[in-house]
Amino acid sequence: MKTVLSLLFLYFVYYLGFAQQLSTKVYDNCFRDIVVVFGRDSLQRTDNYELSLQKWLAVYDTNRVAERYYQLAVNYSELDKPDSAFHYLHHYVNVSKDDRVIFVDNAFDDLKNNQELWKNLTDKIETNYLAQIQYVLDKDLALRLFHLNVRMHKFKTFYQLLKTTDTVPFAQISLNELTIWETFQNIINEYGFPTIIRAGCLGEQTALMLISQHNISKKYYLNIKEQFITSNFDPIAYAVITDKFLYERRKKQKFGSFLFFYEKKDKRRTWILALYPIKDFKNVNVRRRQIGFSETVEEYAKRKNATIIQKR
Repeated sequence: MKTVLSLLFLYFVYYLGFAQQLSTKVYDNCFRDIVVVFGRDSLQRTDNYELSLQKWLAVYDTNRVAERYYQLAVNYSELDKPDSAFHYLHHYVNVSKDDRVIFVDNAFDDLKNNQELWKNLTDKIETNYLAQIQYVLDKDLALRLFHLNVRMHKFKTFYQLLKTTDTVPFAQISLNELTIWETFQNIINEYGFPTIIRAGCLGEQTALMLISQHNISKKYYLNIKEQFITSNFDPIAYAVITDKFLYERRKKQKFGSFLFFYEKKDKRRTWILALYPIKDFKNVNVRRRQIGFSETVEEYAKRKNATIIQKR
């Protein structure tokens, strides 16, 4: 049981390790996937959609335009007025920074029965997405990864970001992790490992998130390394993948991006978060700087409240 818990802790920390570089963009940055979620208001949580509708119709706050459109769409959908719901969803898509939430909010489940109007909305979302990544070489690959991203586990847990104890507005999506992994493997076999230039940052990030949940085979790693050598793979992503690849083979990591939990041998048997051992520790910050990390390994460990147990 302790081994299982340690692995869960390790994965959680590893996943957080991707956020070492930040940006304000949504679809064009590999290290921060901004999640835009609007929770239900107090009226909606009591199924009083008519009063909520009147409330949001009266809102003219320029800072809440996207939220207003979204909430109006929710209310109209719940009131069984699909034409009005689609009308405001299109307005939302025009101004939103993240449209993926539309696919997983159960308020819009009935709208999907109108295949023509739902397809029009989906086509618009896809067109807007591709317009943000015009540099991408393979649009079909980018879209396949976009929708795979929607299916991934993080959308299953979007509701946690609402920070509310009230009714969760998102459907409890039943995800078959094996199916997702098999879909990803099919993509790998067909296209190779997705890179930014071929699939966009969101596409590459989706691939990295999936890889982080599974052991990295030597075949996949060599593919990634080849892409990196030819300047087709993000250096930070390569560093993180390399450290995980080395960890899985019980070798010391190279760039100091991998954290793990170990059990302290004391009476309380506490678990300590620490940097996984690093090869040639004295030069790790040189390697980090050369690969593109903006902070030293000491700064990274401090930010993560992790211990450096390795002797210098």
